[in-house]
Amino acid sequence: FLQRDVPGTTADLPIVEAPEPSRLGLGNLLVFIGMDAQSQKRWTPNETYGFSAGIQVPSETPRHAVNEWIVEWGFDQPALERRAAAALAQGQEVRAVHGFQVWAIGGSIQGQSSELLFQFGLVTAVPT
Repeated sequence: FLQRDVPGTTADLPIVEAPEPSRLGLGNLLVFIGMDAQSQKRWTPNETYGFSAGIQVPSETPRHAVNEWIVEWGFDQPALERRAAAALAQGQEVRAVHGFQVWAIGGSIQGQSSELLFQFGLVTAVPT
């Protein structure tokens, strides 16, 4: 969150301390402790802020939840007018083999020929 650590930024992120992993046990939540009434840190117009964080790419694209990155300022405020802003970015499909299936076609007698049919899906196009 410090300018020296994030290429392309022009100012430190105006937060009280570096974010820590969620205490709620949620691996997909990164909480920045922002400003309070006594803080001297403020958002400044025309500055570029940023942060870097490690992520763990799942083995497949999420299907039971949204595949999006959501950033909210004031998410912990119950009243909407106290929530400063939000942004959303669509996540990309995880580039992995999925839906893998195998079928045996033909006899199952030992010593006889048999054929196997493989079917699977890819996110990345296969060059032809």
